[in-house]
Amino acid sequence: MTDEPSELVEAVSDGTLWIGFKRPQACHALTFAMYKRAAALCAPVPTDGSHKAVVLYGEGDKAFAAGTVMTQFRSFSIPQDALDDEAEIPRLLDASAK
Repeated sequence: MTDEPSELVEAVSDGTLWIGFKRPQACHALTFAMYKRAAALCAPVPTDGSHKAVVLYGEGDKAFAAGTVMTQFRSFSIPQDALDDEAEIPRLLDASAK
């Protein structure tokens, strides 16, 4: 399923792919691994009409997603690291919008 099964859940029901963020202690702030896994889940979704939707949600009733876990940026050592990270969000959105 995922490298961090406690932080991302997935299900397919009635032609809809559901991807849930499961980090309530951090208002579902996404780790780099969560971005990559969510994009990987969205990429193979067929565009032939057999799937109705891809739904991204934050589990529980407090938050959808607070954004990216900011402490991960401390590991950046060169400017390209920031550019590579910034490319993750469009990859996820492009994969889920096909």
